Amino acid sequence: MLIRIRKRLERWGALFIYRVANMLPRHAALRLGEFLADIAFYSLRRFRTIAIENVNIAFGDSMPEPRKREIVKSAFRTLGKTMVDFMRFGSYTRDDILRMAKRAEGLEYLEKAMKESPGGVIGLAGHFGSWEFCGAWLVASGYNLVAVGKEQPDRELTKLMLKLRQDVGIEHIPRTRQGKKAIILTLNSKKILGLLGDQNGGKKGIFVPFFGKMASCFKGPAQLAVKKKAPVLLLIALWEGDDYVIRISPPVEIIDTGDAEKDLYENTLRCQKVIENTVREFPEQWLWGHKRWKTRPPGEIVKS
Repeated sequence: MLIRIRKRLERWGALFIYRVANMLPRHAALRLGEFLADIAFYSLRRFRTIAIENVNIAFGDSMPEPRKREIVKSAFRTLGKTMVDFMRFGSYTRDDILRMAKRAEGLEYLEKAMKESPGGVIGLAGHFGSWEFCGAWLVASGYNLVAVGKEQPDRELTKLMLKLRQDVGIEHIPRTRQGKKAIILTLNSKKILGLLGDQNGGKKGIFVPFFGKMASCFKGPAQLAVKKKAPVLLLIALWEGDDYVIRISPPVEIIDTGDAEKDLYENTLRCQKVIENTVREFPEQWLWGHKRWKTRPPGEIVKS
């Protein structure tokens, strides 16, 4: 009963913010997002603790405690702005989206990859800045983007999320068995397949070091890169004031030695290294509040 009530309150809260965000001018809406993020930082102890613990894992004694707390608070604000701007997607035109990006760094890497790939390109995504805006900008710039995503537990919020993505032209593939065929079809065409690569991969994931600690990672990016000969590039949109900077990495150097197990490990490690280096460069713009190291390798002794 309590869980059901909490979920309803979360849904009503999200829908209320959605309506308010679309009533306000964009500047005011973004300030609302930061204000709500500050409230969350001080009131949601569980998520704040998870984020601070993750920053401790990543940076250890190399960073003073006040700086770690500052990173987490800024990351909350980044998320607040990102979610509010995402909720406004239905009101943005193609020209609006293009104007909100100050510049695109590394676009030549994507253009070259699209030209030389026998099919599509794997757009390695992460929870940097606004991953939603990155997709919107790619579509507005003339690229076909198909994003693989996990549906939310709440049906109404899932419908809203998918509608907002459809409003800016992003195609969706559910992260299910039924979605696998659509993934292959996407990589057989000249489209970008958006795959998140910075989340906990669960028990079915492969373990590689991330900030020096073994982390479970999704196998999909590395497996598909070898199977479909598809280039892998990290595509992100970072906040710069109230605007964005699109940042595109050089292609990850994928190996294919014929040893599937070895190649999967090495290619996953290389993808994670690109993500890790970007987190180090822009720690305030990464989503620290999720349990990145939750799943542990079999046989690992967890200290109490």
